[in-house]
Amino acid sequence: MSSKSSIIDAIRNIEKEEVHLPRIPYFEGLSYDSTAFFLDMLQRLGVEVIQGNSIEDIPYYLQEREFDSKKIFTQFSELPYRKTLKHGQLESIQLSILNGKVAVAENGAIWVTDERLSNRALTVIGEHLLIAISKRNLVWNMHEAYANISIHEHGYGMFISGPSKTADIEQSLVKGAHGSKSLIVFIYE
Repeated sequence: MSSKSSIIDAIRNIEKEEVHLPRIPYFEGLSYDSTAFFLDMLQRLGVEVIQGNSIEDIPYYLQEREFDSKKIFTQFSELPYRKTLKHGQLESIQLSILNGKVAVAENGAIWVTDERLSNRALTVIGEHLLIAISKRNLVWNMHEAYANISIHEHGYGMFISGPSKTADIEQSLVKGAHGSKSLIVFIYE
């Protein structure tokens, strides 16, 4: 037996005491109204907020903006925009409309996944990003958010909080350096 094998065998034979993860206590919300707190947090992050009744209201709100409907991608089958893209078409995306799974009031983060997403880059490649989230999927903190998501359910997921910003280049604020220049959150019943 080589010394490498004997070392590996010795490590495998170490008796380990099972240690459980610490129990996370329940944390009270920071106010009585999680929706109002979430909306205030989004405003602080520089996010435009639109409130509507359902996903079907999104085209109505987008008519007022200067988006080219041919350059809008969506995860929602109910909306009249592109649902699939090829790699060569990514550069033409002006707005990506994504489905938020869980929203966190304390920090304004929204969990999005690759469900019905033809390319993961669509979460960051568009000039602008719109995330639709139901008020029913709003939680107070990240502890509750992680309890409500399954990392094994999808191949890709990320929390998005506000538009992309960086100030590390000569201490100047640059928007859109690592993602979308603007974030619109469409919150519905």
